[in-house]
Amino acid sequence: MTVTVVSLTPMLARLRVSLPPGEGSARVVGPRRPGHATVEVSYPMRVAESSDTALTLEVSIPEPNRAPFEYRVVVTVGGVTATHVVQL
Repeated sequence: MTVTVVSLTPMLARLRVSLPPGEGSARVVGPRRPGHATVEVSYPMRVAESSDTALTLEVSIPEPNRAPFEYRVVVTVGGVTATHVVQL
């Protein structure tokens, strides 16, 4: 699993996840910051590309909180779930 921040502005954050080919799903949950009260939102990722070599998923997060805040990328492939933390 590879997580890439495609773009980050005060108005929009775009993240991309590359997975092995086949069935997979992902979502981004956040923002979270220890010691601060936040309302976490789950953003589903959509398929951006699919080929014999990779599955690429993408999400757009409007007005991402910054300071920095953590967003968790939760990926499920073949019944196995993994989490990757991204700071925006």
